[in-house]
Amino acid sequence: MNYYSVFRLKQLSQGVAYVYLLCFIHHRYQRAHDNLLNSLIHKVKLYVEDSKVAAKERVYEYRIETNQNLEKAGQVLKLFTDDSIPEDASFQSVQATAFSILDRQKLAFVAEHIVTEATFDETAFQWEHIDTLAQGFKCNLRPILQAVEFASAPGHAPVLEALQFLKAAIQKGRPLSQYRSDTFPMQCIPDATKRYLYAAGDDSGQLLPDRYEFLIYRLLRNGLDSGDIFCRDSVRFRSFEDDLLSEKQWKAKAELISATGLATLKQPIQDHLADLEQQLEDRLARVNQRLSAGENEHFELKPRGQWSLSSPGIRDSENHPMFSDLKKVNLSSVLHFVNQRCHFTDALVHILGRYTKHTADERILIAALMAWGTNMGIGQMADTSDIDYHTLADAADNFLRPETLEVANDLVCNATYELPIFSQYDVVMRSIPAAMGKSLRVRLRRLTHDIHPSTSASKKGLFPTPWSPTTFPSMPGLSGPMSTKVTMFLICCLITPLISSPRFTRLTRMVLIR
Repeated sequence: MNYYSVFRLKQLSQGVAYVYLLCFIHHRYQRAHDNLLNSLIHKVKLYVEDSKVAAKERVYEYRIETNQNLEKAGQVLKLFTDDSIPEDASFQSVQATAFSILDRQKLAFVAEHIVTEATFDETAFQWEHIDTLAQGFKCNLRPILQAVEFASAPGHAPVLEALQFLKAAIQKGRPLSQYRSDTFPMQCIPDATKRYLYAAGDDSGQLLPDRYEFLIYRLLRNGLDSGDIFCRDSVRFRSFEDDLLSEKQWKAKAELISATGLATLKQPIQDHLADLEQQLEDRLARVNQRLSAGENEHFELKPRGQWSLSSPGIRDSENHPMFSDLKKVNLSSVLHFVNQRCHFTDALVHILGRYTKHTADERILIAALMAWGTNMGIGQMADTSDIDYHTLADAADNFLRPETLEVANDLVCNATYELPIFSQYDVVMRSIPAAMGKSLRVRLRRLTHDIHPSTSASKKGLFPTPWSPTTFPSMPGLSGPMSTKVTMFLICCLITPLISSPRFTRLTRMVLIR
């Protein structure tokens, strides 16, 4: 659906257009859930990172203050050795002098720090900062929690129970602080985290509902990342079991297996394994027999019956010595060369057509073509080039479609056909000697079956282009049809400069035909 504009949809039959529109609506519904869940994951991550930064700053401030108070605490200790203080001075006066140097609370904190060598609890500071973010994550995360239906693996059922508890409380509009502490589902809470969820620092204190709610969001994010919690109305966060047969369908597995017509599935597993074992033993025996007879030249037989794989010699890296005379150029240079001759990038128009003023740069389009055609991917191409990911992704989504690639391929095919050297290797227009046998005629029929529609009528040449708008309704990934589509387009581009080279000889034509 991303390939077709409104104008293109109107050219299709009404039934096909309706099917495409329904698929588009369903896919956009799933993508909307993906956006919501990605937003939840992103927001929770930001809150966690913000709390960690705030906790580190608190620890840093406490350490600075403690170092400063240690110096003042040393001045307090000097009061006990100060000869200027009269021996009959009261303890209250000495204490007042000590508190004037360092107040009582700070002095007690420093004394406790010295006696117990206490360390700062950075996790406690993180949860204290979460208390200040309560209003923010409630406004941002609660609507997502209400809009999405979650499911989970059996091991994460307690997290799902806590999510249902939060959703019920939010729908009723009742604050969590009005619920008793014993009504909160606590099975999903890690033991190491429980002490931070209570005001008194232990399980007997009052549960802090804001911290409990945020912890559930963190567990939800972790479950979504690991795939233990999923959403059935999603593309990215679906469960693996959603792509399998349902339990209701699998109950009729005997009928399903019978309908396949495969004898292997009807055979008991023990008998099937026994047959495979016998096949393996027979093949091992044949391999050993060939090794003993010396029929396999790649193995070296030793006197005691042992054998080893012979080391392969140095092989020529070229397919044919003829290629050693050709100058090696990179793929991007070839595409730029072809574009200068036939201007195929003019056919890669924006999906919005005349409703947009945006024109893509030739450099960006060629990078996107290379990313798809070589199966490198947009992400890796962005990492290895000076073009960012979003620019490449936008160019691929807006300009690379089956219909634009077909027009671009026609430009390359027609430009190749116009070259004078083309008639020298056009095997369709030339007669085939009868001595070459039936196998070559069968091979040629297979090749001509895949001739591009624009060139088959005039028999202009052989170009492998198995493209059809009906067979490419979507672009699911790099290994999908679009990758094959762009790959075949690159093959046509590679042939064009090769046959236009002055070094293109009869030997080259024979290699290409083979």
